[in-house]
Order: sequence, then C-alpha cells, then structure tokens
Amino acid sequence: MKKIRIVQVSVTIVVLVFVAYYMVQYFQKSKQVNATFSGGFGHSATSNMSKRSTYGSDPTEVALDGILINLKSGQYRYMKADMTFKMKDQADKDLLEKNMKKVRDLILRYSSSLDSSQLSREPEREAYKKELKKLIYQTLGFDVQNIYFRNFVLAQ
Repeated sequence: MKKIRIVQVSVTIVVLVFVAYYMVQYFQKSKQVNATFSGGFGHSATSNMSKRSTYGSDPTEVALDGILINLKSGQYRYMKADMTFKMKDQADKDLLEKNMKKVRDLILRYSSSLDSSQLSREPEREAYKKELKKLIYQTLGFDVQNIYFRNFVLAQ
C-alpha cells in the first residue's frame, strides 16, 4: 500500500513539474506577442514584436516577422505575414534594417487600404509583392530585389 502511495505521489509531482514548465513557456511567449491595435489611417493593426529573424543563409536577406494587418474590406478581415526582403548587397541590407520601422509602417498603411480579394490568390499576392517593392523604392529609396512570404494567412 505504501509503495503504491509513493508511486502516486511521485507521478503527481512529475506531472506538476511538466505542467508548470509549459505554463511558464506559454506565458513568456504571450508576453512577447503583445499586439497593439490602432484605429488610425487604414485601421491598421500591428504587433510590437521588433525582432528580426535570421531565416535563410543569404546574408543579403532581412526578415520581417509577425506583421498583422486589418484589411479594409472583403471576405477576409485580417492578414498575417512573415516576409523576407532580398536586398542587392550587405550595405542595402544594413540600411533597410536600420529603417525597418519605416518599412513596417509603409507596409501597414498600404496593406490596410486593400480589399482581401487583392490578396486571396497567388497572382494577386505576386502583384502585391511587386507593388510593395515599387512603393518601398519610391517612398524610402530602398531597392528590394525580391520579397518572399515565409508565412501568409488570411483570416476572418
């Protein structure tokens, strides 16, 4: 009887340790994803996450993670994307990284004025990326060679 009781207590302790560990992990992640919403120009929404990932091995790529946009109209209301910008050289990459807040703001303002039908199919997404490249060059002077979506989600 005492052996069974000791085993039960031991298993309970192990389970509680695992639960506590995963709860701490969950709450740390939820603190990092501290989204703020603004009702300003284009009714855009964005995340406060300013981290830039290091996906890929190309030294001329800059990642923009966790951009969340409240779309103007259409079947879908939100777009969430993780993007990578391919730059011409290291100098352009460094310049883009220093000005990532401006790039993010430009993407939010432009994208929040779109209807979700302009993003729902592959040809429209390619046109969207072309327009973003053109807009970034015209507004900020950064020559983005290509834009890649690592994640792209439209949601209601």
